[in-house]
Amino acid sequence: MGTPLNTDSFLMSSDTNAQLFDCIDALTFALVPDEAEEDCVSTRLQRFAETLGILAEAADANALPGLIDLSAVLVDRLSAAAEDEARQERTCDLLAQFPLLLMDYVATPTDASATEALIAFLQADEWQTAMADEEVEMLRMLLLPPLDFADEPEISADAEAVEPALQSDLVQSVADAPGSEMDSADVDPGLREVDQTPSIPVPDIAPEQIDQADAPAASAASIDVVFDADTPQGVSTDMLALAVDALEQNFAGLGEALALTADPNPEQRRLGWEQLSEELDRMAGGAEAVGLTVLGNLLLGAHALVGTWQERSDEAATAMAVALATLPDVLRGYLCAPTRAPQAESLVGFLRDLDVDSQLELDWSALTGALMHLEFCEPEAVEAEERVVLATAEDVSLTPPDDINQELLEGLLTELPIQTGAFTEAVQRIASGHGRISDIDNAKRAAHTLKGAANTVGIKGIANLTHYLEDILIALADHSAFPNLGLSQTLAYAADCLEVMSEALVGTGDAPEDAVNVLQDVLNWANRIDDQGIEIAAAEHPSAADVDSGHDADTDAPHARHDQAVAPVLRVPSNLVDEQLRLVGESMTSTAQIQNRLESAMQQLRSVNEQNELLRQLVNELEDLVDLRGLAMPQPVVEDTGFDLLELDQYGELHTVTRRLVEVTTDASEMTHGAQDHLSQLNELVGLQSRLHLASQDAVLRARMVAVSSVVSRLQRAVRQAGRLLDKEVDLVIKGAETLVDGNVLNDLVDALMHVLRNAVDHGIEMPQERQAAGKDPIGHIEMSFKREGDLIIVSCRDDGQGLDIDTIRRVALRRNLIGANDMLTDDQVARLILAGGFSTRDEATQVSGRGIGLDAVHAMVEDLKGSIALRSEPGRGLTVEIRLPTTLLSAQALLIRLHGTTLAVTTRGIEEIHFLTQDQLQRVGSQLAYRHGDQLYDALRLADLLNVGNGDTSSKPEQALLLVRMTSGVSKAVLVEEIAESRSLVVKKLGPYVAHIGGVIGATILGDGSVAPVVDLPDLLRVGQRVEISGDPRDSRLGVELEDRKTDVPGVRTALVVDDSISARRTTAQLFRDAGFEVRTAIDGLDAVAALDRLVPDIIMTDMEMPRMNGLELTSHIRARSETKEVPIVMITSRSTEKHRHQAQVKGVDIYLTKPFNSDDLMRQIGALVGR
Repeated sequence: MGTPLNTDSFLMSSDTNAQLFDCIDALTFALVPDEAEEDCVSTRLQRFAETLGILAEAADANALPGLIDLSAVLVDRLSAAAEDEARQERTCDLLAQFPLLLMDYVATPTDASATEALIAFLQADEWQTAMADEEVEMLRMLLLPPLDFADEPEISADAEAVEPALQSDLVQSVADAPGSEMDSADVDPGLREVDQTPSIPVPDIAPEQIDQADAPAASAASIDVVFDADTPQGVSTDMLALAVDALEQNFAGLGEALALTADPNPEQRRLGWEQLSEELDRMAGGAEAVGLTVLGNLLLGAHALVGTWQERSDEAATAMAVALATLPDVLRGYLCAPTRAPQAESLVGFLRDLDVDSQLELDWSALTGALMHLEFCEPEAVEAEERVVLATAEDVSLTPPDDINQELLEGLLTELPIQTGAFTEAVQRIASGHGRISDIDNAKRAAHTLKGAANTVGIKGIANLTHYLEDILIALADHSAFPNLGLSQTLAYAADCLEVMSEALVGTGDAPEDAVNVLQDVLNWANRIDDQGIEIAAAEHPSAADVDSGHDADTDAPHARHDQAVAPVLRVPSNLVDEQLRLVGESMTSTAQIQNRLESAMQQLRSVNEQNELLRQLVNELEDLVDLRGLAMPQPVVEDTGFDLLELDQYGELHTVTRRLVEVTTDASEMTHGAQDHLSQLNELVGLQSRLHLASQDAVLRARMVAVSSVVSRLQRAVRQAGRLLDKEVDLVIKGAETLVDGNVLNDLVDALMHVLRNAVDHGIEMPQERQAAGKDPIGHIEMSFKREGDLIIVSCRDDGQGLDIDTIRRVALRRNLIGANDMLTDDQVARLILAGGFSTRDEATQVSGRGIGLDAVHAMVEDLKGSIALRSEPGRGLTVEIRLPTTLLSAQALLIRLHGTTLAVTTRGIEEIHFLTQDQLQRVGSQLAYRHGDQLYDALRLADLLNVGNGDTSSKPEQALLLVRMTSGVSKAVLVEEIAESRSLVVKKLGPYVAHIGGVIGATILGDGSVAPVVDLPDLLRVGQRVEISGDPRDSRLGVELEDRKTDVPGVRTALVVDDSISARRTTAQLFRDAGFEVRTAIDGLDAVAALDRLVPDIIMTDMEMPRMNGLELTSHIRARSETKEVPIVMITSRSTEKHRHQAQVKGVDIYLTKPFNSDDLMRQIGALVGR
């Protein structure tokens, strides 16, 4: 009975947990400032109080009286604090702790420490209101109801023996439990009334309809329920919690079975009673397993009674079903307070109601006493787990268990980047020497959250690392101490390792190779602190004397709010977002078609109106003619009326027809105006609909957007790792991390940004002694900023290093024939030469980066993303790299261009100006057409020539407009177009796998008239045009013809061959080399590597020892036997660590022999020495 159990969810079902966790999330977000509220603290406190009301309702619905009282006490505290404006900010900071404390309690409701933490929170000095000891004991009892009886030496079967004060408290607890059948006389008048309606539906039958006398006598022998009224039932509180959870699972099956018993089909009815019998048997076994033997025997008696249902009349069977329907509520009430007489009597009453034929011969009073006769046993104290000394690969495993809960895993994957980022941010402040005690608390809180989440899901690597990190941080926090330099470095390495682990689980990277070493360092520090005290790890922090260990609420609050300001995330498959975007695009196209048709209808209506106006004029003329000539016409003989012609007008049929024609014309004109008004209103509605579609499209596109902050940790880590390898200390500042970018664009961009940062550290930032000699801070500074301008994302990376050496770049370019000796280039044009393929001012590139080759790779990535790159260098002051990219590749602002009777869309990327053209502005400069604008002369090209369409077409219109386009190289050119129809935002769709890649065409779009138009990117098209000029083959630019692959091997790039039969090891090692600037080829074994060596000779070979077909030793012998490869360095990584294996490898010709696991930084240093020989 004393064996400790995992009771994380014994007292609460999964549905209850979900409701409470939703409330916890709401409490967290209630404290997040809202811009619309201008950060009003009182509003946040009011929102928090309202959310506490929702928590109380959820607790009430799930029979958790402790949480109801806890919410009520906290609301009272908030009411008092709200009246004092000076306390509101401190109260808000204090409340930030409550969701975490509540989460611990909900996760482990039987853990006394979680309950004590909540009580301590309510007794904090900041509340300025003390709780009476009686109130504290009452709250503790309600939060841990089963523990109330643990302190009683013996509980009598007689309910009157219960101490009156305790009995009153228990009555309140029982009255709040669902299904309680306490008689109104036993309940205080102030207590609420409990609904007795059974939770499981049964046939509606009145008691008087059940005539037990008519039931046939049972043929079976009398049924006995065996129990010992004198011997108490020994049960632990943990086991009681287990019974609650286990029986709740049976109640669902009980309800299904009862529904079948009312089925008119006899076979279904039989199955229902059999299922009832099975459920009761399982429930009895579960009760006995946890020590409730009397309850188990009672349920066995019920099981035996249910087994006789076929021998009973329909009325008796129905009565049994009615009794069984009350069982869930009766059991819940009993397990909530098993020593209370009303609950035990209700359970006995259930059995008596079920025994409709009185087959049970029992002492019902003795059975009631036996049910209440319990002896609670506390679990044996668990000794503190001794910390391990040696870290193993199993300790850092990231493999999830086979039976993992996918919902929990998704929750962990959502929280991992946020919490690891918060941990790293706090650790970096501590390691930099600018941290505060609050940073240690924040790091400890993040580590605790990560540990709990990882343990829940079953990810050992993160759980173990954060567990030991938390031990260290707790020791530092308890002594208000800051880590010394060695521990700070270990914490920083551990933070980086955590982030890499997070990326590996999310799927954006590989698992860290040095995780075992990092965990070992953390273990060493934790054990050293235990053995020698905190003094061995503590250092005098620069700001420690200025920091109060009690935490200044004003300074710590921003960090606390930052930790809590986690936006809710809904994981949606990307293909669903793409489908929504497609539907929005189709809807926009449909609306555009409606607009076109509406415009046509309005144009026709305007024509009708013009015709009506003309008709009205003609009718007026006709009317005038009839009136003027009517007098000259022969007068009909009419009766003498006594009036002459001047005194009374005389009208004939011609007048009548004319007047009718006038009226009809007027009516037609009015109806036309009415129809025009309706169409105008319809046009306004369609315009509104179009704007709503644009808003919907923007909302769907935002669903694909992610904040730059999601990759900040990777950028920071890239700078730290490069600095470690080069013995430089560099500080990276990220601005605009909240900027939103299309997720696909950001994922493609992050590699380019890491190239830029590594190049800045390697080539831009000087060594510390050089910086000091130049009067600079020995710590290098890099600032990377992100911002949006229209539909562009602008990334600027500025370092304070030495800048570009323009003279050296010019000399290298002349030596490599990239420019001519007489070429007059500006400094900016010379600087852009470093973007050329293979360009480098160094004879040997480092393994961290190589400005030139690295920026060439960046340039290629940016061009693939339809962006541009600019360089601005200041000698001795640093280099600025500016990258401009579209925020998304799914939509674009475009000009609709008419060309030879067709329409195409031209994106506005690169278009600086639009000019309306006169022929005198064009002139010939040799064979090249040029456009003069002011003092500038631009090369001019016709769009039709660039697309190679309409050659020789004499019917084409002369060009009416000109677009000034700035290419990615910085040069502007003029593009002549026939006609610009309009500017429009378009959804760009890919051409699909059946259409080959077309240079300059990025996709297609559907226009308002339903036609499909190609979407042309002019900078890309002009670059293709330059290629045509070089190749001389106009087919290269023909629209619809596949262009040759523009990718060429770049000279000077180091090449590595990775040979390993393990796919995970092969990918990990290959990524390691790629991050170091290598071009990587892979092979699955020795024979595959031999075939690869026939095609290229790498700069270095990394191989495993044990592989199928040809192992590493045989491969090494083959490599050394070939003249072209005998000098290639070979690194062998294996799990074989014996001296015999090492000696054999050296004999075969292996240069570096490493055993797994290995340190990637040490490996890259050795490889750098090898390839630099």
